[in-house]
Amino acid sequence: MAKQAEHTTQDLHEYDEQLLKEYKKVNPAAEVWHRLKKSKLAMLGLFFILLLAFVAIFADFICDYETMAIGQNISISKQPPSMEHIFGTDGQGRDLFARVIHGARISLGLGLACTALSALLGLILGSICGYFGGLIDSVVMRVLDCIMCIPGVLMALALVAALGQSIGNLIIALTVSYVPSFTRIVRASVMTVAGNEYVEAARASGLSTSRIITKYILPNAAGPIIVEVTMNVASIIKAVASLSFIGLGVVPPTPEWGAMLSESREFMRYAPYLVIFPGLAIVITSLAFNLLGDGLRDALDPRLKD
Repeated sequence: MAKQAEHTTQDLHEYDEQLLKEYKKVNPAAEVWHRLKKSKLAMLGLFFILLLAFVAIFADFICDYETMAIGQNISISKQPPSMEHIFGTDGQGRDLFARVIHGARISLGLGLACTALSALLGLILGSICGYFGGLIDSVVMRVLDCIMCIPGVLMALALVAALGQSIGNLIIALTVSYVPSFTRIVRASVMTVAGNEYVEAARASGLSTSRIITKYILPNAAGPIIVEVTMNVASIIKAVASLSFIGLGVVPPTPEWGAMLSESREFMRYAPYLVIFPGLAIVITSLAFNLLGDGLRDALDPRLKD
């Protein structure tokens, strides 16, 4: 009987090791990319995002910040689009094209920074709640439910008003506002994956909890999280523009699309280009991230495999 039990235990360990080896061989990144390339709209969104990132990184080489983006020249104020000023000039004589280009750096930077911070906190909280459950899960989720009762932009507005108007406080406010949605997505994904055989095999092999979560659970729960990231970047860019429009976001004269709309609304009737170009920048950027998010959702969904 002892020998039989020993053989049974050995067989179980061999089976667990085989499961882990088979899991390690799976690399779905190439398949996801292949499926994503089939979506023309998703690739269009990805192309525009990469173009926007290139423009934001090299904005100083495209248009000088001091002389064109924030330098005032009243003598050429409110000039319509021309060969010299592609998008025209605003009420203070600043080149609108330069401000839109440099505004991409602010809007995209804030969108990515807030998304990264809220996703990191959501990964930590969601992983703990989804894997361990129990009292920790109940307490954390009830607190987040209370935060989610308040609309994200309204929460951010209240926090910025309380903390003061600055880039740092704006990042804090938007991060706090979007943490609950990430936490709920991560928690649900972790709970779905945690019961799979390869996770049980990892536990039987004596791996630590942190290693199981980071190596076996989160990579397989990454699909919904990646989609949420792309969608939230668009939402945060619009939230930044909304807060800047009402004077609680980026402080002028720093170029930001929402602040540019706010500054130009009084000239809207006889110089509509002042609101058209910043508005188009917000709409097209948000649309690009949403198109990419939709494409990623389809590519990461195993039920849609060919």
